[in-house]
Amino acid sequence: METIRFGTAIWDCDEPIYSGGLFLLALALADNALYGYSSPEEVFEQRIPEGQDELVLRWNEDAKNRCIVRKVTAAGVSEDPLTKEMYAADFRKILANACYFVTATVHAMRRALGGAVKSKYSSAHVAQILTQKSKNVYGNDYLANCSGVDVFNALMGKPADNTHIDYFQGYSQFHEHGLPRRLPIEEAQKIDADPQLVTKATEIRNAESDDDIKRLKRDYNILKRKIYASMYQQFQSEWVQNQRDWKILTRGRERPDFVEQTAEKQAQCKVMPELGRLAAIMSSNLPLSFDEKAVVVRDLYTQCLRDFDVIYRPGEEPVEGLCPVASCSHSLEM
Repeated sequence: METIRFGTAIWDCDEPIYSGGLFLLALALADNALYGYSSPEEVFEQRIPEGQDELVLRWNEDAKNRCIVRKVTAAGVSEDPLTKEMYAADFRKILANACYFVTATVHAMRRALGGAVKSKYSSAHVAQILTQKSKNVYGNDYLANCSGVDVFNALMGKPADNTHIDYFQGYSQFHEHGLPRRLPIEEAQKIDADPQLVTKATEIRNAESDDDIKRLKRDYNILKRKIYASMYQQFQSEWVQNQRDWKILTRGRERPDFVEQTAEKQAQCKVMPELGRLAAIMSSNLPLSFDEKAVVVRDLYTQCLRDFDVIYRPGEEPVEGLCPVASCSHSLEM
């Protein structure tokens, strides 16, 4: 019996934050997955034949059974699929870097999607989009902790205004510009003095076999990461409270200067110019032109294939593995 997989058809969008097709195209090109195309330039040179309104693409044979979104490690892109747990962990890092001290969950995103669909489609369609067999799941299990009813305007017979509801149901309330992305060094150095880690370190020193040492070191590192996460969360909470108190005490007339984070971003963008261009485009809601989309795909493609073992400044990358200085030509391959 043939298994029929359920899919969802979507429009691509000119607004960069919703232009999922550009990201998928860059991934496909980086994987060399599309038949007849090996670079972004070749894709954007393509034209749909006159008198037709579509062009059917196909996968290369060796890409047909490969997952599109896969796990990434320090060693590079794996062939293993990206799991929900890894996605959630990466998403937490992304939002933390974007200065959100509370992370959106997959459940919350599905609730927002269901809410948007529910206003125009039936409960059966909502269940289908959320891949639930029962039509009652969304209504029973995807309730927000704040009512979605604009009670005042409903009572006054005025048009609904959900601005305040969107705030309390959303995550903008958890955003604080300049949120630290790591513990200060002096705080991080205190972790090794934690009694639990001291005990674990003693066990490592007293271990008799290599296997025991290896196991205990692994346990030590797991415990250390757990303690770090707890301390970091506490530090963030205190930082946010102090920051918001400071805004009150200064009556909002002073603005903080986050020099370290600004310098870090500027350094990254100088070393990886495509990162700066992508950040600028993704921070805007202005629609992209055809040429701008081509630049986005090229930059995404460059970022996907960039070798992060050694980062070179623009214009100083090796040429065929050799130093770019003509009088040198020393091999730079490891």
